[in-house]
Amino acid sequence: MKRWPYHPSGFSVDNCPVYLYTLISPGTLINQWVGEMNSSFETAVSSAGSELAKSRPSALSNNQVNTRKESKEYFREQEERFEPKIKKQIRAMAQDTEFRELSKEWAVRSIKYQYPLHFRWLGRPILQFPQDIVAMQELLWKVRPEVVVETGIARGGTLVFYASILELLGNSADVVGIDIALRKHNRAALRKHPLGKKIKIIDGSSIDLDVVKQVHEYVGGRKAFVVLDSNHTHAHVLQELTLYNDLVRRGSYLIASDTFIDDFPRGSFPNRPWDKGNNPATAVEEFLTTNRRFKNDTNLTNKLCISACSTGYLKCVRDPK
Repeated sequence: MKRWPYHPSGFSVDNCPVYLYTLISPGTLINQWVGEMNSSFETAVSSAGSELAKSRPSALSNNQVNTRKESKEYFREQEERFEPKIKKQIRAMAQDTEFRELSKEWAVRSIKYQYPLHFRWLGRPILQFPQDIVAMQELLWKVRPEVVVETGIARGGTLVFYASILELLGNSADVVGIDIALRKHNRAALRKHPLGKKIKIIDGSSIDLDVVKQVHEYVGGRKAFVVLDSNHTHAHVLQELTLYNDLVRRGSYLIASDTFIDDFPRGSFPNRPWDKGNNPATAVEEFLTTNRRFKNDTNLTNKLCISACSTGYLKCVRDPK
């Protein structure tokens, strides 16, 4: 049996030399760590512990106080470096064309397995990519809206999600959901939900002018956060963008869901009226050519990579006149 110090400088743990013992036998090579623990070391530890107990001061020494101050300074510096570091990584990721194409390919292929349908929020199917839900949470925390408006309710998971975040924010904000054909069991589930008290349902088409009027009257002058997730044809989404954008003030968001439909090959939705070239992404593109109050939040979508709203996070940069 042979032994060599693992580190040439005499690597040790608590002043105890650590050696790498190598046992060589026919056909066998075993490397293992062994700390050299001897009686003199044990005696030293015992003696040091006794002396420490006797000499421990009742208050922190100057050196200890300084060490704590230095630790606070260290963590403050680390925190200050955190955001710039993350932003740098996001910029680098945005420039990685191969990675972004892989992310897009993954998102498209996931629909084969109805991936967004696999998740629930507080008991209700949410029908969204988890990445988009995390993004929505970040935005709601930052914007702190007084009301969230969503067109298209489906099973109500996103309404419950918005309501839960608003509840955590600790204000009286509520959620408005609009749907032309909300099923009875979904309506009943939302009414019975613990957060149902924060959810208002308006029946009808989101582009029906009577419905639009109801929504505007309900919102009043409150700060609104608007999500469009009903019929995904170009014409319908463009009308929604036109009819509801005035609810959104500077700093808040108008979100067009499922813009990633334009990433699919033509003919991928044979039983739907939307397709490549006729979807929320094309509606957003046309809307932004005439409306200067909104800009696509590329900082957000660059860090998401996988998103159903890849060009649909529209940040309001100017209040309506």
